[in-house]
Formats: sequence, C-alpha cells, structure tokens
Amino acid sequence: MNTPNRHMRYRRSVYRRRRIKIIAITVSCAVVVLALLFVIIGNVLGSRTDGESGEESGQDTAQGFVDGHAPVREVRACHVPLNEDGSSLSGRLSSAVRSGYSDVCFELDTADGKLLYISEIAQSLGKQTSGATDMRTISSIVSLLDSNRVYSIGITHISDFSSDDDLVRSAAAGFYAAQIAEALRAGVDDVLIYVGDIPTERYGELIGLADQIHRLSPEGNLGLSLPVSVLSGADNSALVDKLWNAFDYLAADLSVQDNTESDTADQIGNELGGMLYYLLRYNMRVLVPNTDDAALTQRIADAVWASGAKSIQIMP
Repeated sequence: MNTPNRHMRYRRSVYRRRRIKIIAITVSCAVVVLALLFVIIGNVLGSRTDGESGEESGQDTAQGFVDGHAPVREVRACHVPLNEDGSSLSGRLSSAVRSGYSDVCFELDTADGKLLYISEIAQSLGKQTSGATDMRTISSIVSLLDSNRVYSIGITHISDFSSDDDLVRSAAAGFYAAQIAEALRAGVDDVLIYVGDIPTERYGELIGLADQIHRLSPEGNLGLSLPVSVLSGADNSALVDKLWNAFDYLAADLSVQDNTESDTADQIGNELGGMLYYLLRYNMRVLVPNTDDAALTQRIADAVWASGAKSIQIMP
C-alpha cells in the first residue's frame, strides 16, 4: 500500500535535486557573467587611463621629453640685432611682436669674439674696455626684452673653440662659462652656443663647458647648434646622444646655404630630410638664414614645418 507513496516521494526527490542543480548552474553562470563584466569594465577604465597617460606622454615627447630629458621649449624666433641705439632696438622688438613673434634671438658677440653688450665679467678680466657708452648692459637688454614680453635667445660664437691649439681652448673655457652664465643670470631666457663646423673630437670639450655653465647657472637654458655634417653622419649617433644629455636643447644649423636665394628653401627641405631621425627624436630647433624676402622666408618656414620640426630660429 505504501508503494505509490514511495514512488511519489522518489519523484519529488528527483525533481528537487534537478531544481537544485538548475539553480546552482544558474547562480554559477550569473557569477561568471558578473566576473566577466567587472573584468571588461576594469579593462575599459584601465585603457582610458592608459590613453590619457599616453596622451600626456605624447605631449611630453612632442616637446622633446626623451630618455629622462626635460621638455624642450618650442620657438619661432626672429633675429633682432643689439648693435644699434636703444630707440632702434625698441622699435625692432615692437615690430617683431606686431609680426606675431613671441621669441627673438640676438648675437651676444661677433664671429671673431667681440662682445655686443657691456659685460662686467669681461671688464673685470680686461677683455672689454671699461666705461663703454655705445652699448647696453645685459641687464638693460633683458629689461627691454621683458617689457616687450618676448622670449629671449642669446647667440654666442665662443670663437676660441675654433682654434686648433688645445691650450687656447682650455684657457678660454672658463671665461666663456662665466660670460654665458652672466647672461643667463641676468635673465636671458636661453643661450645658443654656435661654433660652426668643428672637428667632432672637439665636442667633448663643449660637454665640459656645458657642465661648467650649468654649475654656475643651474636654471639656465643652454643649447648647441650642430652642422649638417654631424647630423647627416651615420656614425654620429653616440655623439649626438652625449650632446643631448649635456645640453638643454640641440639645434640643426641650416643657416648657411650655398645655393641662390630661389633654391634656398628647396635645399633646406632636402637637408632636413637627411636628418629626420635626430630632428624628431630630440625635437631639434632649426636654424635658418635671414632674408628680406617675405615670400622666401615663408617658403623656408613651410619647408621646416613640412619636415615635422616644431621650432625655427631665423639667424643673423
């Protein structure tokens, strides 16, 4: 008589176990789905954060942030000569600002080493006649530049480094370090060392000079121009890396051109194409020749921008 009841209880037991299995499977699936959702959401958020970091990193790279090097300021600088009377210098600065330049460059000395401003360091060492009245002091120059709100770039030739006498170069290094540090301490925003085409083995001495200047003016911004011969040489990668680590920025010197004016822009474009690795890796400044032809100046600038370079400096 109890057989039907036993069958009923058995069937209920079977159904109960099936329902428990179904519920367990459903719960397990739900847990897996939730876990996957959390992973997906985490990846999306992580990718978004990485993307933002990548954008910041990309901005740093675009400004020259390579191998721990500080970002390089991008400039578009025109040349303003110092060896004129004050009113004329003021007028040229105002004209540069009206033309859209927020950066200007000027020679601190001539190619043969004559200073174009009154230097207390040079006078104290007997390298400049005291009491000069036909030139401005570096402080008054900086004051005038600040009043026009322009970024100032001094150019120095350190002419004695072209000497083949290592004793002459060694003796001159201390003076040049003090002279450049004097300009930086006075408020010149950065100083570009322009030495032309010197033997590559002499660049090691320039690294030592840069160390001295940075010791005297730790906050100073110091650059070095490099000729096409260095930047187009396949074996100069290690040298350029060392110079990059020693200086705050590097500049590709294309300011001296042999062609006629009509061919200048094309030649600059061709030469830039041969140094793109260095140019873009270090966000190098491009030095171009000065010209009174506005159309030619624009063609030269267009050639620089087309290469991917972001900074241009019109030289004297």
